[in-house]
Amino acid sequence: TLRTSLSFLLSSLVVRGLFLTTTLILGGTAASAVFIHESSNILSPITTLVFSTAGAMLYFHLVNIHKLILMYKSIWQHKASWLIVMSLVTVMWLCTFLGASINSGVFVLLFFSAASLCGFLVTLFEQTSDQKTPLIIASLGIFICATMLTILYFQRMSDKPLHESVSLLIYGISGGVALYLYQKNVFHFSKKTQANPTQVLAVRYWMLFFIGFILMPKDSFSALTNLHALSYILVIAVTSLIIPIYFSQKAIVTLGPEKYSILCGYIPALTYAFQWIASGHMHGEVLLFNILTCFFIGFPYIWKLTQAAKTGVK
Repeated sequence: TLRTSLSFLLSSLVVRGLFLTTTLILGGTAASAVFIHESSNILSPITTLVFSTAGAMLYFHLVNIHKLILMYKSIWQHKASWLIVMSLVTVMWLCTFLGASINSGVFVLLFFSAASLCGFLVTLFEQTSDQKTPLIIASLGIFICATMLTILYFQRMSDKPLHESVSLLIYGISGGVALYLYQKNVFHFSKKTQANPTQVLAVRYWMLFFIGFILMPKDSFSALTNLHALSYILVIAVTSLIIPIYFSQKAIVTLGPEKYSILCGYIPALTYAFQWIASGHMHGEVLLFNILTCFFIGFPYIWKLTQAAKTGVK
């Protein structure tokens, strides 16, 4: 059946392990930000968002076609949690499409740096005093690198209107905080409802779809007759709202929201790599701060390994 085929496709990817999962999450998310920016040349960001969301909703409902009634009965018993999850998804994705359409590099930097810092700070407060040092160093390092990168990016946007820079800051930081809060809430939501990742993804987009539909330009349906525009919508639906999101949903449940948020800090560097490949232009100082950011994200784990080596702990 169609449902069995779709489920088998996702399951066969999952069994290949955490490395493939992480690669698909980070690489897919980084690439999708570039696609969203490129699509803004022919489509409004809201139009792309609505049609891509519709495609993702259809896909995840097809995967769960024989469980829809039971799925919604279970979800309806936790209406307040469902509403919070849908609200955070709406803020997160509106910020993503509007921000990435202005400048994908700056947006992704702000968005995932904010989420990563939230993860580090919450983890910091949960640790004992002797475990806080590497987390403090990592948090300060990421903050400094993100600030320097933001300054460098905005210097290159000096010819752009001021309101675009302000909008990018708002979209990036607000979206990143919403991402972290979503990860916290969906972690508990999936536990309470016993919903699997595809079921969570099937029910989480309703508010985003309807609000996006209201905001969508009136001439948006003409995009459905444009093969070029349709190809962008299809690529963005798959690379933004289906494959990496499916694996990220599994990672949130498996790793927990804090660890997954920290992991997201690698995405700005990957986005810069995709932009570098697409444009052929590399800026040494931007590359340096991206490398340093990756180092600081991994610093607590490097510290842990170093301390274990000193004490002889395996």
